[in-house]
Amino acid sequence: MGADHRPRAGDPLEDPLGKLAGSYPGSPPSHRMSGRSRWPPTAAILPLDAASSLDGLRAAVVDVDVPRAQTIGIALKATTAAVVVVGGKVALTRSYDLGGDAVFRRATAEVSAGRTRVVVRVAQNADGSHVELDLVGADGKPLVTRAPAPGEAATAAASRADEVDFANDARAHTQPPAPADGALLAAAYLAENQGRTAEHLLEQTGLSTSGDPLAALLYARAVDRAGDLPENRVIERERDAYEQVQKGWPNSWEATLGHAQLTGRRRGSDEGRIETLREVREARAKQPHLDPIVRAFESALASEARLLDEAKSALGEVRPAFAGTPVAAELDDVVNDRIGQERERYACAEPGLDRSSLDCLDAKVSRGDRRGALGEIARLRALSGSPSSLRAARARPARCHGR
Repeated sequence: MGADHRPRAGDPLEDPLGKLAGSYPGSPPSHRMSGRSRWPPTAAILPLDAASSLDGLRAAVVDVDVPRAQTIGIALKATTAAVVVVGGKVALTRSYDLGGDAVFRRATAEVSAGRTRVVVRVAQNADGSHVELDLVGADGKPLVTRAPAPGEAATAAASRADEVDFANDARAHTQPPAPADGALLAAAYLAENQGRTAEHLLEQTGLSTSGDPLAALLYARAVDRAGDLPENRVIERERDAYEQVQKGWPNSWEATLGHAQLTGRRRGSDEGRIETLREVREARAKQPHLDPIVRAFESALASEARLLDEAKSALGEVRPAFAGTPVAAELDDVVNDRIGQERERYACAEPGLDRSSLDCLDAKVSRGDRRGALGEIARLRALSGSPSSLRAARARPARCHGR
């Protein structure tokens, strides 16, 4: 992990009412923690590299204003091991064995009115440049947060803190969960990006090989998400799971496409596309009532393989099924090449496209429309509610005139 992220008994940094010092004793190799960075009052993203680019322990300190005594909610999204201490109480732990995905962990804490100190300890080892911390009141609205200055102290401690983990109740049962309950628990883990936990649960309860199509589909997703097996084992286990799904649910579009993509992965990028398309065509011939998304996938993959006639033919077939939806808009964008004014018109005005993407900005820059590009940056900033975002993108309009 590169650092011991666990709370330490008597650590002055975690004193709920203590004054914040300018630096604290740390762990090797730096042996000292210091440095501060500012963020907006309701910011959820905490930078890990602001004080140092070295690997090791990071401690992000946040003061949260609690207007009245209540139970507040805490949510952490991190890609590495971390602990959140709220008002002197350990609220939640994000363990290292959950892997490198951005995993959500949640907790509640009972705090009195005032300013409460929150400390996030993170074991930074080139695992990501930030963590996301959300703090909400009992009404579900974000609480105001700030970065405390050296010498400032919090005024309210927590009386208790509890991690919100549905798995705690599941572990209390001595008997393995029923298939439906085990599948529900695995799906909940996947929703929190805990692929490894879902994978192990389904294996340990026998649900991964039970023949139940729902459990098999969840197991295929979990294996793909977990990232803890070599490629050949991943393909083998996912393929077996998808075949179980297809036995119980012959019209499952996810199992059809998942199995075909695994076939392509075994053949490599070039030949793999052709093999994937071949298998999908065979599946459609056997199951003519597959969801239209299967044909849409064919259109996109055929376009990627530069089989343009096949791609446009498939697009024409599925367009009525997805008329007016983001699927139709994005698929049309993939299949049909556009340049210049036509590209700008489509990227900036076509209903259904993601209005938070940079595609419209890029289209304006490519046409030399500096004024339009600056206007698009302003629109994106207003959309995200972040006036200081897209600073790097501000350099793009300058290229419109070669500056």
